[in-house]
Amino acid sequence: MPPRPHDGKQLNFSIITRALEEGYGLSGPLAHFLVAGGMALLAQVGPFGLNDLARHNRIEHDASLVHDDTKDRDEYAPISPDATLVEQFVEEVKDGQFVTVEDVARARVWRESQCPALNQYQAEIARGEMAIALGLFSQPEPGSDKQGIPVGMLRKWFLEERLPEGWKPNHTQGLFETMRTSRELFDEMKRIKNSGEDVTPISSEEEE
Repeated sequence: MPPRPHDGKQLNFSIITRALEEGYGLSGPLAHFLVAGGMALLAQVGPFGLNDLARHNRIEHDASLVHDDTKDRDEYAPISPDATLVEQFVEEVKDGQFVTVEDVARARVWRESQCPALNQYQAEIARGEMAIALGLFSQPEPGSDKQGIPVGMLRKWFLEERLPEGWKPNHTQGLFETMRTSRELFDEMKRIKNSGEDVTPISSEEEE
């Protein structure tokens, strides 16, 4: 088995697929789907680096929950998380403790209302990113039949861009499970938009 690079360079299909399967517990079909689709969007021939993932309007898209939009005619998007966006997101979590599908949907509706319009594929990627996170990190909420990601865990994952300390996958995250959660996000976003609910973060209103 070839050595695994730790500098984010000279990556290929097999390296990324194996990392997703072993590190995150993604199923083979889901890992292959993500990597094959991502490489097709990058139009990348041969090895690539993690920096290539930030190439604008490929896999990367505007209206990220934690990254600023790409400026002007820049080819690459900002790669460092925006702490203000992260805090705006977690401060709006309904119960203040667990991030649910509803919380993510409200945040997505807000960000998409403030940023250049996403095309169909970008919108799908944006939902899919959080569908995977919800599947990986969600835990049962005490005294409830709901599940959600602990706020502290998600904040750390967003800001430090690494797996939460001590976390290990306790199940295999599958393709159809992820598609189902993405659909739940789509339906919840549609409901929020149709209801006319105000999704403006409190901190954003205070800035105005």
